[in-house]
Amino acid sequence: AIRTQTPPVRPTLAPSCASMIGGMARRPLVCVALALASAPQLAMAVVDCGGHFAASCDLCPEDQGQSWCNGQCFWATQEIDVAGSCLPKEYEREGTIGYYIILGFTGFLMLIYACAYKSQVLRKLPDLSDYEVGGREVGLFECCKDKNTCCHILFCMPVVAGKNYKAADVMGFWPGCILTWLTVHTPLYLVGVCIRAVLALKMSMILGHERSFLKLCCFNTFCMPCDVGRESLEVDGELGATISCCCDVYVQPRVVTDAENAKERMCLG
Repeated sequence: AIRTQTPPVRPTLAPSCASMIGGMARRPLVCVALALASAPQLAMAVVDCGGHFAASCDLCPEDQGQSWCNGQCFWATQEIDVAGSCLPKEYEREGTIGYYIILGFTGFLMLIYACAYKSQVLRKLPDLSDYEVGGREVGLFECCKDKNTCCHILFCMPVVAGKNYKAADVMGFWPGCILTWLTVHTPLYLVGVCIRAVLALKMSMILGHERSFLKLCCFNTFCMPCDVGRESLEVDGELGATISCCCDVYVQPRVVTDAENAKERMCLG
């Protein structure tokens, strides 16, 4: 008897669209079914975490913290509402754009008020160099008791600082105003503290006060508006000026101011 040997059956791979090109006309629904079956895997969001991949940015850290959040993601800092999270970089770009929009808008408002303040107040204020200063000194938080000074330093502190520098001839109004605004409303705050401490030290020497640089650094680090307001009260007192909201100023006669400054010097002496 002749034995017939059947060839071994080879395992066949799952049919693919590439293997069915010739029969596409006969079986088009098969390719459509395969495409629909693989759609969930293709639609799954995969992000580059910077060294590894994850389905989304919030899964990048894997309990490893900030060091595992890179690539297409970033680690949210305190400037973002959801601090301590790994977020897509689109969030960072949106936050940056919003920050610059707010910065530009507040700067525009400050510019308008500074122009009005310069024309309505500064042109009426005399220079401190024309007076014999009395050396009157006020406390750091005295500005909180004066509602006009308090309002000015809360809403337009750069303008008040520029006025102080201009009156004492330490710096021009516009340079002082712009410098203060840039260092207070940008990440350059610590640089601004050092610059402000140097300028405040010069102001103290002109006003006849002895203050150390380190003390002024501490004042301006933790409460710069308070220090600017204190300085404003001292300058206005030496000039005999009263500045109220908005842009109203009264300067008492020079004779009265000189008499008050002389009395103040006698008391201090």
